[in-house]
Formats: sequence, structure tokens, C-alpha cells
Amino acid sequence: MLRRRGLLPVCNGAELARHLAQHPDQVFTYDGVERGVPRNPDGEAQAEEYSAKKKRTA
Repeated sequence: MLRRRGLLPVCNGAELARHLAQHPDQVFTYDGVERGVPRNPDGEAQAEEYSAKKKRTA
């Protein structure tokens, strides 16, 4: 569906440059904010809270 509508994501920089060169707007804005991740200063508690491992719930 995305391919038929021409909405597939761009895979590399050269392809992106080609797409942007054909775009009618030559000035693009980016609205993004970097936010830190609040972490517990205690190392053991941090490992427990932010572990990427799945834990059993029951």
C-alpha cells in the first residue's frame, strides 16, 4: 500500500537528496527536542528498573 502511494521510507542519503531536490519547498524545518532519561542514581535499582530483559509477572 505504501509503495503504491509513493510513501516508502528513504533507505539512504543519496536517495533522500534526490527526493528533496524534487520537492517544491527548499526549506525544511525539524521540530525535535532531546530529553534526558531520568535514571535512578542507585546502580542496582537502575538495573532493576531499566533492564531490557523481559520479566515474568506471575
